Amino acid sequence: MPNTLPPLGDGHDLAREVVALRAHVAELQRRMARYDLAGETREMSGLEVSISEREELLVTAERIAHMGSWVWDVEHQKVSWSDELYRIFGCDPETEPGSYERFFQAIHPDDRERVREASHQVESTGEAAATVFRVLRPDGTMRYVQTDGAVIFDAQGKLRRIVGTILDITERHESELELAAARERLARAERLEMIGRLAGGIAHEFNNIMTVIHGGAELLTPGAPPDVAVLTQLKAAVASARELTTRLLAFGRQSTLRPQRVDPNQIARDTARLVARILGENVTVELELDPACPGAVLDPHLTGQALVNLLINARDAMPDGGRIALATNHGGPPEAPYVELIVRDQGPGIADDLRDRIFEPFFTTKPEGQGSGLGLAMVQGAVEQQGGSIVLASGPAGSEFTLRFPAAATAPAPAAPAPLLDAPGHATPGHHRILVVEDQDSLAFMVERLLRNAGHSVWVCTSPLEALELYRERRAEIDLILSDVLMPDLSGMELVERCAELGPLPRVLFMSGYGAEALRTVGEDRVVLPKPFTKAELLDTIAAVMDARGP
Repeated sequence: MPNTLPPLGDGHDLAREVVALRAHVAELQRRMARYDLAGETREMSGLEVSISEREELLVTAERIAHMGSWVWDVEHQKVSWSDELYRIFGCDPETEPGSYERFFQAIHPDDRERVREASHQVESTGEAAATVFRVLRPDGTMRYVQTDGAVIFDAQGKLRRIVGTILDITERHESELELAAARERLARAERLEMIGRLAGGIAHEFNNIMTVIHGGAELLTPGAPPDVAVLTQLKAAVASARELTTRLLAFGRQSTLRPQRVDPNQIARDTARLVARILGENVTVELELDPACPGAVLDPHLTGQALVNLLINARDAMPDGGRIALATNHGGPPEAPYVELIVRDQGPGIADDLRDRIFEPFFTTKPEGQGSGLGLAMVQGAVEQQGGSIVLASGPAGSEFTLRFPAAATAPAPAAPAPLLDAPGHATPGHHRILVVEDQDSLAFMVERLLRNAGHSVWVCTSPLEALELYRERRAEIDLILSDVLMPDLSGMELVERCAELGPLPRVLFMSGYGAEALRTVGEDRVVLPKPFTKAELLDTIAAVMDARGP
């Protein structure tokens, strides 16, 4: 019989080295016993010394590596543990001999069944896989361990024994937990930093706007002739505030979507025509349209606004002018086709260290006062809210932004259902009796003034409970309920439901500054007028609702 043993490894794969050593020693011991029984014992002293030396090396290696080993004799249902395994399990080998059941008793109850299933898997398939579980020691402490093993068959292919190792990975596990906690703290700090930039950017933008509005209000002296220039600046400031809130809602994926089946090529054409004068004479937008590009279900306004932001950024990347390509494309497997809207410039590209930050809110490389830093954050939000994605490719030859959306079904999509409009009242054309429910006093006042100036009769309630009482008394006179969505005591939808309990409803129109959240609250079949709105938008939407048309 050859007197050779596998060499002790250098620790790179110590678990499998120990398994191999244990298996080899067990096999040599089996052979020795066989020779003894057959009366063929001869020149065994050298081998015994070799085995003893190897066992000593094995014990030392296990102690250094905090790794115990075991052998399960399947045929005789006997289990042997190494000294280090007793130490890992916190057991005394003299009082608690190692056994199959003792092993499972030490496993944490929440992990026990999983380890049993892994053990049965080894017996049935002959293949072992590493398993991580927890061990509860008699003193109440817990250790994290990883077990691995190997299966030994006899010449007839019968399973004889399973040998394995158990590595104490508690320190490594705790280090991993500490690393994960550190990463979470870093992520939290980065989120707080982003929120801080967001808050600072919003404050900066709105402070400028509020300064214009406050100063303009002080210049409009009561009794004096209206200053047209001041009024113009006031309207411009309000328009800026509205644009900022629109971008913030898009960034937060809270825009009020009005999706419809659209032609991406037509969106590209309309956008190119819209920005022709904005971009300047030294910048050319060239359309590269895919004639086979299928349709998509998108909000055309929000998608076009995203493209406008990308085109303006592309212009700013080329201060000396150049060519911007606005392209469409399509692709994907038959079961998941997609369409693409692509903006490609000839600028210097985006630096590698900035690519991960360009979509952060209020992050901008432009000089102070030349950009809010919300453009790309808005674009990303608008795209992702519609189920799409945005991809950046950038190099010395320029940058390319690709907006990818799911393609619409080949067959024409059914027409969107008309907003749910209730039975008409008894109003005369152009004059309606309107119950306004708005909990903000100043806004309620302004809406009332706008409606009365337009010739409507108005009741105003700043509490939904007050509005419910008024509706009980005068519901036969009311043609339209114009209600905010989120209010104290009752939401707008809850108010309408309570009114519906009293009989057929008049027309209903909601108004809200919460974007998509408002639609989720009142349902997609209701009409929501987004705040802020102009006088024309308010009156046009009311007219459309009263005519039983969607706005």
